Amino acid sequence: MTATAQLRRGPRPRPWHHLYGRRWRAARAAYLAEHPDCVYCDAAGRDKGADTVDHITPHEGDLELFWDRDNWQSLCRRCHDGRKRHEERSGRGGHSDAVDADGYPVDPAHPANRDPTICW
Repeated sequence: MTATAQLRRGPRPRPWHHLYGRRWRAARAAYLAEHPDCVYCDAAGRDKGADTVDHITPHEGDLELFWDRDNWQSLCRRCHDGRKRHEERSGRGGHSDAVDADGYPVDPAHPANRDPTICW
């Protein structure tokens, strides 16, 4: 298949797309019922409902990571398809950009919270 034909058809499905079946849809619905707000919007002080369950650490087919509810977060479609995708593609998926009332990053993994005496 030519590159042009591939672009017209869209990206190929990931090898783990089969994981998003009936069991996932039920687990996703239950998680969203328990965690109805977008965590990114909530951290920014916006009241927005979530419609997506995101894997904080991309599972890439790892079943244990895929089903680990501690690795899930509720996001709205806009944050999932925008900010989260940008973080993952730019290599910044390891920390959150959420800030406290004073504007300081709340995530200990954020670069601003690293020990300045240690060379990274």
